[in-house]
Amino acid sequence: MDSQQEPPDPARISNDVTDDGAFASVRDGYDAVYDALAGSATFNRIWRSHAYNGEFPVEFAHIGFLTLGEANRMLAAVQVGAGDTLVDVACGGGGPGLWAAQQAGAMLVGVDPSAAGIGAARERARDVGLDARSAFRAGNIRAHRAHRRAR
Repeated sequence: MDSQQEPPDPARISNDVTDDGAFASVRDGYDAVYDALAGSATFNRIWRSHAYNGEFPVEFAHIGFLTLGEANRMLAAVQVGAGDTLVDVACGGGGPGLWAAQQAGAMLVGVDPSAAGIGAARERARDVGLDARSAFRAGNIRAHRAHRRAR
């Protein structure tokens, strides 16, 4: 029995790409994760403790691997301050971006292909009192830029 898999069919891969350039299967997977997160305290606790050592405040918890030390170094490197705008591409549920905006006193624009992630980010922004300083859009950064030019 041959253990090597056949390479993916290029036509099938290109059919998985949405109009905004995201892979539908990836977007759908993240939608499923964000939909399930709200009801899973156990998953959230396990992820926080093992993915980034529980360093982020729980209100900014995320499903990435970014540690608080890395986030502090990133924030210092980009030199974002009060009144500046921080853009978080692939923001997901908004945790690290909202944390950075809060720390810096900045505005936040978050963009992600997952509609469920964007919904979670908007809810989190309200919960931490940053809804007036943040905006989230489903799609990609090109779609967001086009929307801003049309206004």
